[in-house]
Amino acid sequence: MKLRYIYGAIVAAAIATASLLSSCGNDSKWAPGEDIDPNNMSLYFEQLSSYKMLLGPDDSRIIPVKVSRSRFDQAASVPVTLVEAPEGVSVSPTADFAAGEQSTTIFVNAESMADKVTGNIVLSLPADMVSPYGAGTPSLTFAVTTAGSWMPLDTNVAVTFSQKYADMTASLYVLDGTLTFKIPNFLGSGLDFVFNLKDDVQSATKIRPVRNFMLTDDYYGKDYDYPGWMFYDDKAADYPEWAPDGGSLKLTWVEFDYEYVDFNFSEGTMTLSPYVYFNDGSSAYLDIDFTFTPAFNPFVKE
Repeated sequence: MKLRYIYGAIVAAAIATASLLSSCGNDSKWAPGEDIDPNNMSLYFEQLSSYKMLLGPDDSRIIPVKVSRSRFDQAASVPVTLVEAPEGVSVSPTADFAAGEQSTTIFVNAESMADKVTGNIVLSLPADMVSPYGAGTPSLTFAVTTAGSWMPLDTNVAVTFSQKYADMTASLYVLDGTLTFKIPNFLGSGLDFVFNLKDDVQSATKIRPVRNFMLTDDYYGKDYDYPGWMFYDDKAADYPEWAPDGGSLKLTWVEFDYEYVDFNFSEGTMTLSPYVYFNDGSSAYLDIDFTFTPAFNPFVKE
């Protein structure tokens, strides 16, 4: 007898719940999304590797931008609008696709942009050829800074190693109008070490690489316990192997932790403490100290 009452209560509760849900559903103001023309290609801009670009004297001022589409069975030529840009900047007037081609590349030309200028570049695609449900974005905004020449701060920087290698000298440059620094032929590797400062201060701060690096996030994943970067040959897409003193003991892997890369302009010092691997199979922390006497102060703007 009790089972019958329990069963009846369960059924009644279920009916009440269904009625309540039905009532809520009838009262809602749900509406379908916007209809998309079946001929709409659903164009979009692909993500950029960086949305803040520094174009120095060694860099091309032709910036590639990838445009893609979700429907790509037919050939098409799509207008691209330069909504905003510094003086002297132009863009490919159209994004041209061949039949069956999902992506194409347009080019932003900043060759006529004046030096020491920073400005936003804003691009857009035709509103009737994009989709609110597609990938990417129908407009693209990124900042570009053009710099002047590399100016020498000290061409006789003292470099000392905590072990393995003999002392050496190096040069330190700053990009005119910026606080971007460069050590050419870094430790005899044949590659330039280009970096910015975490904080734009003359006192002790950390550094951030700009060129010839691979982020540990990209290599190990974002959960890696020691975020930083590896020294990396951007052009060769490989990790360099070399001996700073030209000997037989080569560095095969140089990994920097953000916490152990200190730069102090007011004291004329920089200390790097990467974890390195050698070609004999051993590994260790290698402290590298730089001592410099700057010819001028790039922190003081004229």
